[in-house]
Amino acid sequence: MGFWKTLFGGEEETPEQEQQHQAERDFDVLKTDGQKASRLGRHEYAVACFTKALEIHDDLETRDYLAHEYIRMGQFDEALGEIKVLQDAEPDNAQIALLRANVKYMQEDYDGMKETLLPFANSETTYDESHLLNYWVAKAFIGLGELGKAIDYLTKSISDMPDYWDAYLLRAQTYLKSGDVDLAEKDANFLLAQLGEQEETLLMQARVEAKKDKLDDALAIYNKVVDANPFSVEGLRERGMLKKMLGDEAGGEADIAEADEVNGTGAQEDIEEKTKQMYKNIDAYGIFG
Repeated sequence: MGFWKTLFGGEEETPEQEQQHQAERDFDVLKTDGQKASRLGRHEYAVACFTKALEIHDDLETRDYLAHEYIRMGQFDEALGEIKVLQDAEPDNAQIALLRANVKYMQEDYDGMKETLLPFANSETTYDESHLLNYWVAKAFIGLGELGKAIDYLTKSISDMPDYWDAYLLRAQTYLKSGDVDLAEKDANFLLAQLGEQEETLLMQARVEAKKDKLDDALAIYNKVVDANPFSVEGLRERGMLKKMLGDEAGGEADIAEADEVNGTGAQEDIEEKTKQMYKNIDAYGIFG
């Protein structure tokens, strides 16, 4: 190696330089292998590659990849450890704050979400992610049961991005939870006009009709949802609860059982326990009881 460098006029590497260059090559190989493993769904191997790469060279991009692998594996504390390093390096990076808030959301740590995002959402600095910051602050307040504050931040999110339909949908759901049926209906109708009869817009419309005690109208809309998507877990469950309210006990139980099968919960659960869980999970809007 040294002979050829000397022959062609190059300088021969010192042992230290050669060792450094080898380490750089090893880092690149490990990082690339980790990315490939991630794309193939081999998350444990990806974690091993990224971890080994970071032992050679502390690289923020690699830490970001590692954090996402931990999230995919459900190892949220480990993910937060990597995200903290990213935040310490770039404290003004709103995207990192959003990543941390998403992990906190999966942990149902709504106070942690709020503490992470409020400094960004309330800052006078303009962020490209402002609509997302306000949206996720709203989700934190919903988790904390502070629906009025959630609606305020969802309205800010919509102001930041007027065609951010997810914010309209969540605001409609939050209005309904808070008992403001008229404003929920206004958002639901707006979404229906903008997006047409999609599953989410129809579900929202059905919930509004049910809340207004227009149960037959609500049932007709739920029928549309299930006809368009026979695997709609929410559509089947909510239609099942509505059928039971209308006296169709057998039809309601059949829909609920179908929803459980689609959702993979299985038929082994006791039906009374399943019904209690249904009220807990589905009746966030106070429609069915």
